[in-house]
Amino acid sequence: MSSEKSDASGNWKTSFLIVGGVIGALVGVVAARLYSQADAVALERDRQRKPQGLQLSPLTALPMVLSLIQLLRQISALSKNDQS
Repeated sequence: MSSEKSDASGNWKTSFLIVGGVIGALVGVVAARLYSQADAVALERDRQRKPQGLQLSPLTALPMVLSLIQLLRQISALSKNDQS
């Protein structure tokens, strides 16, 4: 009787895993199709748009320059610590 009970409990677990796997695969296929369609639309939009080049304003360049200066200071501080 216990073997019938364990077979029944294992059976619903197996079917639950199979159904979950099938649902997950279907969701993955739908997501991949939606992604590929969105990518095709974006690619076509980029092809139609003329090249604009790099547009870098001073407000966007300032944080990058300050970060670069800070990085160089940290690197130079490391070399000073090694010499002491």
